[in-house]
Amino acid sequence: MVFGANTAFATSLIALAAGTALLLWASQSEACCKGFGKVVGYFVVVASILSLLCVSYNSLKRWDDGDLDNRRHQRIRKKFPNKNFNQRPNHMNNMMNQNPGPEN
Repeated sequence: MVFGANTAFATSLIALAAGTALLLWASQSEACCKGFGKVVGYFVVVASILSLLCVSYNSLKRWDDGDLDNRRHQRIRKKFPNKNFNQRPNHMNNMMNQNPGPEN
């Protein structure tokens, strides 16, 4: 999944913004749940920062391994020129022929 890291990164940024907004609201509010709002706000901020770090690390690791490189697939095709990557595996063809389904 190519855009999974982008989605996770964007979600973490949204969570960071929401946690920061909650912290600001809790620090300026005179409501009875001011302490609880601060605790939840700090938890969301810390969790989102950890999430951003993990997503960044894993994305850079995948990029360094070449998982996001289209040329990697071209190298595999050159390495196995006789293999047809667009064809179904042979066992799938046999399964389809064995049980064709109800006939009308």
